[in-house]
Amino acid sequence: MSLVQGQAYTIVNMASNTVIDISGSDNKTVQCWQNNGGYSNQKWVALIAGDGWTFKNGRTGAYLSLSDYCGGSSNRVIGSNIPVVWTLTAVDASQLIFNVKLPLSSKPYSLDLEGSSAQDGAPIIMFQPTNNPNQNWKFVKS
Repeated sequence: MSLVQGQAYTIVNMASNTVIDISGSDNKTVQCWQNNGGYSNQKWVALIAGDGWTFKNGRTGAYLSLSDYCGGSSNRVIGSNIPVVWTLTAVDASQLIFNVKLPLSSKPYSLDLEGSSAQDGAPIIMFQPTNNPNQNWKFVKS
C-alpha cells in the first residue's frame, strides 16, 4: 500500500503514539503532540512531488520543511511555504508505516522524534537512520 495523492493524514510516531502537529501560535513550530481528535493543525495532505512526497498542513497550508537546508543531524523540522520532498521507505506498507527520509542531502537523514519523547511539544528533527521506532511514522487517513 502507498499514500494517496491529495489525501489528508494524521502522522503518528510509532515510539510515542503522538502525532505531528504545527503550532497554532506561530504557524511554524512543528512538534509532536497528543492526538487532539482531528483538528486540522494535525492533518497533513500528501502531495506527489517527482519521486517523493510533500506534506501540506490542513490548517495553515505550510509544508513540512527544514529550519536549515544545509544543516545536518539534529536540524529542526518546521512549517514553511517552501516544500521539502521526502521519500518513504516502507516499514509495514500494509499498515502505512514508513521511515520518512530526506533524499537530497549528501548523507541520509530520517525524520526523528527527538529522544522518543511522548511529551507534548517534543521536537521533530533530522537524524542519522537508526531503525528505531522514533523514526517510524504511521499515516492514518483523516
